[in-house]
Amino acid sequence: MKQEHYRSSYKERKPFSRLYLLRAVLLVLFAVLILLIYKDRIGSFFGADSSAQASKPLKSSKKGIPALTVNLDGKNYWVEGTKVLSVSSALPDASQQRLDFFKNSSLDISFEDQPDSYNMMLYKENSVVLSGQKLHLAADDLTGDGEYICVYEGTWKSGKNKGKISYSFTLAVDFPYELAISSSETDPGELLVICALNLNADESLEVETDLDYKPNAFQYGNKRIILLPVSYYNEPGKVYQVRVNIGGE
Repeated sequence: MKQEHYRSSYKERKPFSRLYLLRAVLLVLFAVLILLIYKDRIGSFFGADSSAQASKPLKSSKKGIPALTVNLDGKNYWVEGTKVLSVSSALPDASQQRLDFFKNSSLDISFEDQPDSYNMMLYKENSVVLSGQKLHLAADDLTGDGEYICVYEGTWKSGKNKGKISYSFTLAVDFPYELAISSSETDPGELLVICALNLNADESLEVETDLDYKPNAFQYGNKRIILLPVSYYNEPGKVYQVRVNIGGE
């Protein structure tokens, strides 16, 4: 039997070639899209550090003195260093770099030239509230609202930076206020204590109650405290109202 050989013409094969090319282009576009979406995960899988560039210390404007970099909430701020030539009890001037710090803020420190040793001192109202070899600060490390002076001192035993270099900056801390009440049930003859933390100086604190007593608030550290005595003349089992007004709220 004679075998018949069929050969498709170019016009017949052309639609197939276009379809194949279209599929290839779509696959490439899909692969590029996946790469863009998951590039961070892919980079971390192969050991790449996507934040290395962001955390790299910035150069100091003072020639020959390495800078200190403060990474606050993902943004870098550089702090100039000053050579320590003598011991002084006075706090350094930290007004050139003032940073706002909030309840959920996170702060990390890095040196342009890593010292052989370093120490951190955190001051509030001229008193040390925190010290040690800390390169990370969070809200739990602070005692509340206010301005803090943060001082880092690095020591180099050899090399071009031999000696001590001091870095300082100001943290302006503003946390939301917190209210605490000693108890929701108080017996006659006991004392109800109301405590408000992190109130700004311009925020008022007032208490309204039907306990036949108008209390006053007094300052204790970063707290404002109200003492509300419950008299024996108040009826046991009766519900009394206590309303706390902060800043007119």
